Amino acid sequence: MKKHFISVWCRGLVICAVSLLLSSCGGGSGSDDDAITVATESEGIPALTIAVADGITGSKVFIAGRTVEIYAEWCCDHEVTQKEYETYCGYCSKEPCDEYGKGDDYPAYYISWYDALVYCNRRSIAEGFTPCYKINNSDNPDEWGAVPTGNDEVWNGVECDFYADGYRLPTEAEWEYFALGGLTDNDDLVAWWRSSGLDDIAWHGRNSDGKSHEVMTTRIPNALGIYDMIGNVLEYCWDWYAPISTSTPSTGSESGSSRVFRGGCWVSGSDGLDEFSRNQYSFLARYWNQDYQVDGDSLFGFRIVSSASK
Repeated sequence: MKKHFISVWCRGLVICAVSLLLSSCGGGSGSDDDAITVATESEGIPALTIAVADGITGSKVFIAGRTVEIYAEWCCDHEVTQKEYETYCGYCSKEPCDEYGKGDDYPAYYISWYDALVYCNRRSIAEGFTPCYKINNSDNPDEWGAVPTGNDEVWNGVECDFYADGYRLPTEAEWEYFALGGLTDNDDLVAWWRSSGLDDIAWHGRNSDGKSHEVMTTRIPNALGIYDMIGNVLEYCWDWYAPISTSTPSTGSESGSSRVFRGGCWVSGSDGLDEFSRNQYSFLARYWNQDYQVDGDSLFGFRIVSSASK
């Protein structure tokens, strides 16, 4: 386990800090014109509260005037792998194949948003943590019934306990916070892939050879040691996809017709590979790249976070 002490800088001065844990999932105040201020919180309430003044340039999440709560204290440093996923769950109609990347350390795909909920709770229960998700007032996925193969009103009514110590999908704000390496000030924030070089940090449409790749291998992690926040497979978030305003809750809109996914993937062009691109997922979606057409379901994966240190 690697422990990272994340500092938020403002105009060259540390204004606040929070201790977060990052591990392999296999095992203050500023001046009035500061872009944001960050306040750490104690146990039982959000790990971070970020009050945005001028907004983060390019972000549709950390917009001017919005206060955002970050509940997660821990983020997995890689996308959930096929071995990890298959330990607790099975696939529906299709399984990973050599064409799109197959093996223990390849990211899991052919997974729906609903599948990710089941995985999170099953793994939480197996490791002795409190599950985050409830459907029909049950946190046991074995009582939820078969995983839907299309849009389902009952499963869409899932409830999430953001203070539970189990595993869950990140909120969109949490995903972006970790993707930015914990940096949240315009004066100091430099998109890490721009300084490292896109090919060095991401598997994308120009270097992937038309498939996903093993996690934590030849790509460079971000400032927090997290791999593949952009590229490889698309990553589900908790939030419903909807426009974000200053009144939008930190956990996203309360309703919608599709869920957010972030990060770009192994068929994405450079315009879809940054920390700020927002997209929406529906069960009938198929993804098309200008160079070639692929099975869209092979592009979706996920990573997990927790509101407790791991």
